[in-house]
Amino acid sequence: MRSSVAIRDQLLQGTKVSYGGTAAFNTSVGDKARADARIILEGIKNTTTQTRTSEANYVVWQKMVNQGSTAETLVMPSFTGPNKPVFSAPGGLTVQIPDGNFKSQIQTLSTQPGMSYLNDLAARKDVNWQPVKLAYDTWNYQQSGLTPAGTALVAVAVTWAMGPGGAGVIGNATTTAGMMSNAALASLASQAAISFINNKGGHWQDPQRDGQQPNRQGHHCNGANGGGVG
Repeated sequence: MRSSVAIRDQLLQGTKVSYGGTAAFNTSVGDKARADARIILEGIKNTTTQTRTSEANYVVWQKMVNQGSTAETLVMPSFTGPNKPVFSAPGGLTVQIPDGNFKSQIQTLSTQPGMSYLNDLAARKDVNWQPVKLAYDTWNYQQSGLTPAGTALVAVAVTWAMGPGGAGVIGNATTTAGMMSNAALASLASQAAISFINNKGGHWQDPQRDGQQPNRQGHHCNGANGGGVG
């Protein structure tokens, strides 16, 4: 037999109770007992994070992926024994429960080990139910683009493709100024080509940001249960 008495509020937070026989929880016991003493059943938030990262390198092309999720669950008090626990308090009970459809939450949670007592509490008139919001967040970051080797090959290819005729549109390539202008033009053309490839045909962006495709979602889920490159 398991018995717990208190003259004031009695808090059971994420408590796991195993007993033989019966389990009784009572408040407002004794000469100094409070007439509004309550039994409070609270959950403990638990956060679970899952991540998956991958990286692929194909000599001239690379891809990186970082995916994952974070979910909060509410670990509620559980009572395991041959008989259901008994709760007695003049001020009633205050019970936390994951936010969502009340009936569905009770049906789901009461099937878990040590949680069948929730069915009895749902039928009582002296229970103050307190919904608890649980966070759920997912992310999917992807980045792809040319490798250093691929960048170098594109730069060489663009310079070769421009040739004396293409680069020579600016000044005389035999003069120092002309050669500098042609080199600058070839460099700009190479950067534009590299950015174009990294963006898969999109507009020319800052090369340091090319290929980044963040996709992050945040939610508040109803119910219990929560880097890189591909």
